[in-house]
Amino acid sequence: NNRGFAKNAKGDIEGAIADCTEAIRLNPQDATAYNNRGFAKNAKGDIEGAIADCTEAIRLNPQHAKAYNNRGIAKSNKGDLEGAIGDYNNAIRLNPQLAEAYSNRGEANQAKGEFDESIDDCTEAIRLNPQLADAYNHRGFAKFNKGRKKKQKKTLKNIWNSQKTKRMLRYNNSDNKFFKLFQNWESRTKEVEAISKNGTVSLSRVFPVKVIFFNKKIRFGLIR
Repeated sequence: NNRGFAKNAKGDIEGAIADCTEAIRLNPQDATAYNNRGFAKNAKGDIEGAIADCTEAIRLNPQHAKAYNNRGIAKSNKGDLEGAIGDYNNAIRLNPQLAEAYSNRGEANQAKGEFDESIDDCTEAIRLNPQLADAYNHRGFAKFNKGRKKKQKKTLKNIWNSQKTKRMLRYNNSDNKFFKLFQNWESRTKEVEAISKNGTVSLSRVFPVKVIFFNKKIRFGLIR
C-alpha cells in the first residue's frame, strides 16, 4: 500500500493501482488501501471506480477524512458539485485541519458561482497551509469571477437605464412584443442573479433580444 502511494506520487498510476489492489487482496479491511486506489483511479480518469473505492474506504472507516475528501474530488470531476461539497463538509468535520478539503470546497463553490464562500474557504486553506498552491489559484479565480459578475450586472442595468431603451419603450405600447420583454424588470433581475452564479451572463438568455454594440451605441433586435 505504501509502495502504491509512492508510485502514485511519482506518476506511475497503473503501478499504484496494482500495488493497492494487492494490498486489498492481502487485507480486505484496509480502508487506506481503498482510499489510495480511489485517488489513483481518479487521476487515471476512472471516476466511477474512484467513487466506489472511496465509498468502500468510508464504509470500513467512517472517520476517514481523506477518503471523504478524495470522493469529493471524484464527484466534482463528475459534475456532482453538491455531492462533492457534502463530502468536503464531512472531511472538514472529521479533520478541521485538512487544508486540502477547504481548498477543494472553495473550488466547488467557485464552480457554483458562490464566490464569497469560495474566497473564505481558500483563505482558510491558506491559513492552515501557506504552501498550498491550489488554494491561491482557486481564490484568485473566485476573486476574478466575483469582479466580472459585478461588471456584468452593471452592464445590464446600464442597458436598461439607457436613453435609447427608454425612447424605444416610450414609443411602444403594452401590446408591443418589445415592450413586454422589458415590462417586468424585477423578475428579470432575479433571473440575472441566478444565471450569473456560474460567473457568466448571456444577455440573450436574460432577455430574448439580441444586443449589438456598434459605434458605442446599443442596438436591439428581437430573436424570438
